[in-house]
Amino acid sequence: DTLANQIMQCNMSPNIIRIYSEEIEQKEFPILNNHVTGSSLSSAVMVDIALHHKIRKSTNQFSDSIQEQDMLLQLYPDDIGKDQIDEYKATIKKAEMSEIIEADIILCTCVTSARQQLRQNTNVQQIIIDDCNLCTEPESMTPIILNLNLQQVTLLGDSQGLKPLVHNKAARLLGLQTSLMEPYVDKTVDLKI
Repeated sequence: DTLANQIMQCNMSPNIIRIYSEEIEQKEFPILNNHVTGSSLSSAVMVDIALHHKIRKSTNQFSDSIQEQDMLLQLYPDDIGKDQIDEYKATIKKAEMSEIIEADIILCTCVTSARQQLRQNTNVQQIIIDDCNLCTEPESMTPIILNLNLQQVTLLGDSQGLKPLVHNKAARLLGLQTSLMEPYVDKTVDLKI
């Protein structure tokens, strides 16, 4: 989210969307039995640009319907049927697609980049992987492989800093604790900020 803050402080005004994991979305807007326990994350989530918040703002054509369904889920959880939940999820998908299509910049983790709505509704031409030194090579490859029209990939991170954490011994033996940045360390451009 540091990168998002820096972009938002520029004099440009691109349409930025931050897509969080489904787990974080469920903590803030649970769908009945899918409720994930934990405290509200609103202070950590960038509410102004978070996709799961943007679809609930009046600027989204589906916001009234989503807010009404949110209220019903909160007030009458025992009275909500499968058809209503399916309708709710379909409305959320339409709302998300309308926001994603309009976005100039989409911020998400490498893993979140594999979400279906991103694979179907975007024409990504540039990927910037921030903190690349902390991502495993396969993790970093996810957005690269899934976006066929890529023209540029930029890796950002501390080439001398921490490496990805891999707890599985077999994965470590296979070399999966290597970041995508490591093979290019001799070609890095160090910025002094």
